[in-house]
Amino acid sequence: MGGDMITETLKDLTALGFAPNSIKESLAARQLCVVADGSVNNFNGSGKTVATAGTYDSVRTAHYNRSGKTIVGLVLVYANYAQAGSTEVANPNSINVQAAYEPLSPTSIGTQDQPRSQAMWGGLTTALIDRRAVIKSDIIPVIIPPNTNFFIRTGSTSTNNGGTVSRGICARGGTSGFGIDNGEGADGSANKIGDGGGTITVNTSTAIYSPSAILGILADGSICASVALLGDSITAGTDDAGYGYNYGGWPIRAFANYPHVYLPIAGETMAQFADRVKSHNRFQIASFCSTIHCAYGRNDIQQSRTLAQFKADVLTVASWFMGQGKRFIQATILPAPTSTDGFFTVASQTKDTLEATRVSFNAWIRDATATGFVAQANAQMVTLGITRAGDAKISDPCAGIECDIAGVLTQDGGYILGSQSALLTNGTATSGSTTTLNDTGKSWTVNAYKGYTCFIVSGTGAGQIRTIGYNTATQLVFLNTGTALDNTSVYQVFNGLGMNGVHPCSTGHALAATSITASDLVI
Repeated sequence: MGGDMITETLKDLTALGFAPNSIKESLAARQLCVVADGSVNNFNGSGKTVATAGTYDSVRTAHYNRSGKTIVGLVLVYANYAQAGSTEVANPNSINVQAAYEPLSPTSIGTQDQPRSQAMWGGLTTALIDRRAVIKSDIIPVIIPPNTNFFIRTGSTSTNNGGTVSRGICARGGTSGFGIDNGEGADGSANKIGDGGGTITVNTSTAIYSPSAILGILADGSICASVALLGDSITAGTDDAGYGYNYGGWPIRAFANYPHVYLPIAGETMAQFADRVKSHNRFQIASFCSTIHCAYGRNDIQQSRTLAQFKADVLTVASWFMGQGKRFIQATILPAPTSTDGFFTVASQTKDTLEATRVSFNAWIRDATATGFVAQANAQMVTLGITRAGDAKISDPCAGIECDIAGVLTQDGGYILGSQSALLTNGTATSGSTTTLNDTGKSWTVNAYKGYTCFIVSGTGAGQIRTIGYNTATQLVFLNTGTALDNTSVYQVFNGLGMNGVHPCSTGHALAATSITASDLVI
C-alpha cells in the first residue's frame, strides 16, 4: 500500500469518526460480517499442478459491496481444500497466498490504474495455508461505498515442486465467449499482486483460485445479513448461462442482492455434507454468514437414501448451524421429468421414477405442523438446551416451474413448464463438434440465444438437449458436451426450462428463483 493511499484512507476514516491514533484498534474492535458477492471459490474445477514451488498464478476477481453500508475494513478469507469426485477432501499440500485490494478505476471496469492495498497475515505479505486450513487476513483499511464494485488480486503457489493449487469458478472478464465484461482475469506464472505487479490479463473461462469469503467492517458498526449457499450441481449453476461460465443457479439468482459465499459441490449429497470430515472447510466458511441456504436432495434420492435417513441428515446439518444462532433454510427438491422434445412441451414429458420420494420429502419440508421440518428443527434446539439458537425456514423453488400435464403451475405436479417461446431458429448444421453447432447460412445476433435450449431433432446427435452458453453470427457454443454434431444434425432453438431431467436451463433457474422472496428469509 503506497504512502499516498495510506494518507488518503486515514483522512477518509477520520472523517467517518475514527481518531487517527486509534484507527487500527477501532477497526479491530468492530465485528466482521460477509459484505460482498463475487466469484468466490467452490473448487469445482481441476487443480493446477505447480511445477516449481514459488511460481505464482495471479487472479483478479470482481466483487460488489452489497452490505448497504460503507465498508471501512476488509478481511479476506482463503482456504486450502480440494474436491475428489463429489466430496470435499484435503488438498495434498500446503500453499502460499498473496493478495491485494484494488479499487474500481473511474475509467472502466477493465482498467487497472488504481493503487493497491496489499493484504497482510500477521504483518507478513505471504500467507502459508496448511492442508485443510481456513485463514483470515489482517484488516485492510478501505473506503468502499455501498453498491460499489471492487477487485481482489490473489496470487497462489504450491509450497513444493509438483504440488497442487485447487481451482474452481472461472474468470468472467471480457466480452467474448462466456465473458460478462466484469473485469476479471488471470495470468499464469506471474506475480502481479502489489503496486509494481503490472496488469492482469482480462479473460474468461480460466479456472481460478480466489477468496472463499470477503468479510468487512461497516462504518456504522452494524452487521449486515448474508447467506451461504450449499448444494449440488443445481446450486452450482450447471446449465445456467446467465452468470458466466461455471457460476449461477437458482439459489444465487434468488439471493443475488445479498452478500454471500458460494460453496456447492456437483454430485454431492446431504449425507456427504452431514459427515463433518467431508464438509470441514465449507462448514467453517459458511459459518461467517448469518443465514444458511441448503438445496441438497436430488442426489440423495437418486442414490437410494431412504426418506427417514434423508430427513435425519437434514436435521443434523440444521442443528449445526442453528446452534450457532444462524437461520437455516431448506429448499424443496425440483421435479426431474424426462422429455422427448427437449422440454419444448409438457406433453412430451415423463415423470421421474423417484417422484414419490421427492413428493414425500417436499411435503415434510412444507408441513407447518409439529411433524414438519421447521417445527422439528426448532424443537431440536430446545432439546439440546440452546437458548440463543437460530431458527428454521424453507424455500420452495418448485412453485416457479412445477406444473401438471396441462402446463398449469401445480404443487407436486411432477412436470416442468414448457418453452417460454415459440421456435426461435432452426435448420440443419453445416458442421459441429462435441460443444458447438455451426450453420454458415445464418446471421444470428451475437448472444441472442445465450441460455436457451438447442434440441437436436434428427441426424447425428438426435435427442440431445444442449444449453447455449453463447452464440456468434453462425455458431452456437454449448455449456454441456455430447456427441459431435455434423452436417446431418437437424436442430431447433427455443427458450426451454429443462436440460437433462435434473438440471434446469437458464430460464428454468430464473423462474425457480422468482418464487423465493429473499427479504423474508435472510437475516
